[in-house]
This record gives sequence, C-alpha cells and structure tokens, in this order.
Amino acid sequence: MLSGHWGPGKSRTLCEKLDLFCRVYPGARCLLARRTRTELGASTLGTLRDETIGTELWERWWMRSAEGGGTLTYPNGSIIVAAGVDDAQRWASSAWSLIAVDECQEISLDQWVRMSGRCRQQLRGLARGPLPPGWPRQPFRQVLGACNPEDPGHWIFQRFKPAQGSRAWEEGGVSFECAVFGEADNWENLPPDYVAWLKSLVGTYASRYRLGQWVAFEGSVFGDTFGPWNMVERPAAWAAQGGYPPADWSRHRAVDFGYRNPFVCLTFARDGDGRLWLYQQRYMTQRLVEDHARDLVADEARELHALREAARRAGAPEPRWLPWGTSVADHDSEGAETLRRHGVPTSPALKDREQGLMALQAALRRPALPAVIGALAEAQEQTTGERLEVALPGLVIVRGSLLERDPRLRADRRQPPTCLEEELPRLTWREVKEGKPEREEPRDIGDHAIDAARYLVYTLRKRGMVTARVLEVEPAGGA
Repeated sequence: MLSGHWGPGKSRTLCEKLDLFCRVYPGARCLLARRTRTELGASTLGTLRDETIGTELWERWWMRSAEGGGTLTYPNGSIIVAAGVDDAQRWASSAWSLIAVDECQEISLDQWVRMSGRCRQQLRGLARGPLPPGWPRQPFRQVLGACNPEDPGHWIFQRFKPAQGSRAWEEGGVSFECAVFGEADNWENLPPDYVAWLKSLVGTYASRYRLGQWVAFEGSVFGDTFGPWNMVERPAAWAAQGGYPPADWSRHRAVDFGYRNPFVCLTFARDGDGRLWLYQQRYMTQRLVEDHARDLVADEARELHALREAARRAGAPEPRWLPWGTSVADHDSEGAETLRRHGVPTSPALKDREQGLMALQAALRRPALPAVIGALAEAQEQTTGERLEVALPGLVIVRGSLLERDPRLRADRRQPPTCLEEELPRLTWREVKEGKPEREEPRDIGDHAIDAARYLVYTLRKRGMVTARVLEVEPAGGA
C-alpha cells in the first residue's frame, strides 16, 4: 500500500510498476482499477498513457472494449486491463498476476478483499503453453494500492498501519508492505504554484494532504481559519464613491438558489492584490427568483450611479458599467435562466465540495506575519505620520454588508444564521461512526452562504486569480 499526501507520484508509481512487470514477464495479466471506470479514465489511465507508455505505443497497443473498458496488449502477450472496481463483471471471473487500485481509500474493505481473491494467475509466464527458452518466469503475484490519508477508523489505516511509517512484514506466509511518502517527496517535479497551494492548506486538510497524516475531521470546519481578522470596517476611502469599492476593482458574484432555504447572493470586489472584499450580501427565504433578480439589478444600478457621481465630482471619466469579472451560480437551470432574463447573467459553478472548502479555508486563513510587524507599524507612524499597511487574509467581510435581514430567520427561535459571517463558525463536521463512512463531509445544515462563497473562491483559484500578497518588510538598511 502506497500512502501519502497529494502529489508524491503514487499513481505514477503504480503505472510504472505495471508497465515494467508486463515488459519483463511475458504473458502477465494485470488489472488497473479505480472505484469507477469513469474516474479511472479521467485520471490514472491518462498517467499510464501520457507519462508511462507514451502516446505512440499507446495508439498501437490500446484497444477499447465494447463494454466501456479497454485493454493494453504488449507484443510479448502481457496485458493491462482497465476497469472500475464497481464493475465486477470485468475482473471477477479472471485470474490476474498484478492488480493495482488507485485512490484505494474510495473503496470498501469488502471490495479490496474480493479483488485480492482474483490475484491467482499461475506463475508460469504465458497464459497458454510453455515459455520460450530464456524468457523469465513471473516470481510473484501482487495486489497494489495507492491512497490518500483518511480517518484513522478507515480499513486501510487499521490493516496497513501507515502511522508506523514504511515497513514490510509477513502474516500467514503472505508478504505485506506499506510505503509512506514524506511531506516534500516529489515537490521538485510539481508546479511551484501547486506547491504554494499545498503549503496554504490549514487544519486537517494540511495534516492529511500536505503532511500525509491519517487524522479525523472534528469540530468546526472553519474553527482555525475564520476569525476577527476576516471582519473589517468599510474603508474610509470608499466614502468618496458612496461607500462602494473603487471603480477599478473587478466585481464577482456567487449565487446559491433557495426558497424555503435561503437564497444567497454574495457580491465581492477584488483589489489589486487579488484579495476578495465581500461588500454586499443578500440572504432571504420565501422570495421568488424573479424578485431576487429585481433586487440585484436595483443594487447594481445604485452602485453604478454612486460611482458615476464620484467620477463626475473628480472630473474623471464616468464608468459605463460595473467591471464584472466572474458570476457563478448553483446548478439550477430554471433559476439561472430567470436571473438571465432579468439582466443577471451567471455561469454554472464549480461545485467540488472538498476542493471548494479547502480553497475557502485558504482564502480565510490569517497571514503568518512576523511579530515585529506591529512594532514597525507604530515606529513608522511616529516618524512619517503614515501607518504601515497590515496584511489581510485573501477574503475579508465588510461589516454591515448584509443589505436586508430576513424577518423570518430573525423570528425563528432556533436562531439560524442570517449571513456568511454567522454561518462560518457554526459549520461542523459530521460525526464519524464506527467503521467510517466512505466520505467525510460537513453537516449539511446552515451552509448556504458558505456554498456560494466556495463556488466563487474555488472558481477563481482554478483560474489563478486568488493571489492576495502577504506584506513583506525590508530589514533595516535594506535596499
């Protein structure tokens, strides 16, 4: 079992092992699998084709099957069959020399045991007939798995004990091995911005996916990332344009549809450092989408009018429209069409929940600044009269950004959240039952504004647009 953080080359290792085994041992029957064939085709199979075999040989050796799978046939008779673990008809009736399962944490112990029971090809080389003289015989059969860390209650942790580090042992005449990757393994081969993103992870995500530790999600989802540092007063400089952000900051919108549950629209402005300022929130139940659309159009008109008035007073060119960048919404085609008809265009959001939550955590995280920053700020203010700018996280919420408070939510004795800053500290992880569910997720309660925020932040991160800089201070005497 290969256990480690994101990016050390676990999938590539599986593919290289399969390819080498097939080239060295004629007649080998190998199986490459993931939970589903679709997931395999979108990930590991591409690694085998592009990074291991090469496209030229792939085009000559690969044959797609009518059942939706595929087989890679080597000139010496060895094969690699691609299949989903969920499609037992593709693999259960065959005998295999080598079985490799990627993202093994996604499958159950029962599936792992059933697949292992099919690793039973006779160690005689070619599937039919004797080996030609001088051809090597297969010395072993093997079941391989690659996994990312999960909860300590997961069957992989219980069976292979990765917390004990890399080791090999025997039980009942069967050899076992667990290889654990170190934190920085393979970083030299990863894009620098991806490594920087790994370093930005916090909490349990950092423990699992950067450090490779098997730890549980517990307590508050944003407990160590959201805090007072994310709440800011409306900057005094905005008063010149009616309390709105500068006209040259791009605007970004995120919508989460709802009726009984709240309809949420978050409007952000992105400054020159890539930081997101949440300056308008709409959070309302039992209101039709077309009514929300009218409110959003009116909000935009008021803001544009204020910016034009400010430009007129300053003798500057008046903006013709707001500088909209990204506008994303939940996957509700009817709701999105209603918004579009009323002048609020949106595009479908990227909804990967785990990736979105990690991106939002990274944006909310407090910058790790030296303790000397405060003293330097006071010293500069005393000598120059100007206060040294203090770095902010990648996402801040302007106090008073909620445009209208929902009277139904205010009257609810359960005191549900009414805006993003009230949702963030309340969202908790589901309790992990004995045996562990296949996937750990937050409780699906009171996270409507969080959903909208993660839609936008994850979309911007995928586009390389969330890049708020951390303040750097030159040492005394520096250039």
